Amino acid sequence: MMTKVLAALALTMMSVSGCASSALMVNSAPIGQYRADTITLEYMPAAIPVEDGTQSYLQQRMREAFLEGSNAPFKPGGQLTLRYQFVGHNEGSRVGRWLTAGLAGGSKSYIQAEFLNADKQVVGSVRAEGTVGGGFAGGSAKSGVDGAVKRITEYAILTFHR
Repeated sequence: MMTKVLAALALTMMSVSGCASSALMVNSAPIGQYRADTITLEYMPAAIPVEDGTQSYLQQRMREAFLEGSNAPFKPGGQLTLRYQFVGHNEGSRVGRWLTAGLAGGSKSYIQAEFLNADKQVVGSVRAEGTVGGGFAGGSAKSGVDGAVKRITEYAILTFHR
């Protein structure tokens, strides 16, 4: 009896907490030691079909991560430009994730980000992946976008922030 209770509790915790992960791939290593205090964010149209709401959500999350709040790593300006876009996106099936506790219906988001110096020369390029396998009520594909944004932000701070 106790084993069944623990198994049910573990399954419930897994479905509530969710299974989201993210990764970053450096496409081209940073050129030189370019550092900046200010940044301009430029959203490029998605390279593949992506729902308007998901595109808006990505833009909102990038603004929040880079420019908003008292702990924003950059100020608005033109020392560094970040051009970004979806290059892959699959919402998956939220119901499928919920019914299978994350074993099917996964969601993936791939975001390409290029960093340009003040002369508009590319000084680095990365691709971030955000994956959602489960979560409360199937987990939201937005969690994958959040993970990808987090990876891009961390990279930008470590690589380009003065």
